[in-house]
Amino acid sequence: RLKDPGVDLAVALAIASSFKQKPIAQNAVAFGEITLAGEIRQPNQHKKREQEAKTWTLTPQVAFNEKPTSLLKVVDEM
Repeated sequence: RLKDPGVDLAVALAIASSFKQKPIAQNAVAFGEITLAGEIRQPNQHKKREQEAKTWTLTPQVAFNEKPTSLLKVVDEM
């Protein structure tokens, strides 16, 4: 059971990757909260998560803007 809402995006992308039969890059990392409307928002401590990803030479897959990003848009761009 996951309690951190910041892993919503990672789980959703894993499911979408499997469904579309299109792998995610091996060095990819995804973190973000997904709202009930399907919008991706910055998780708590997103800067800390980005820094940790860089120490492991991982590449964030979704850039956060001031406006939420649509999960459907992200999946379509896979």
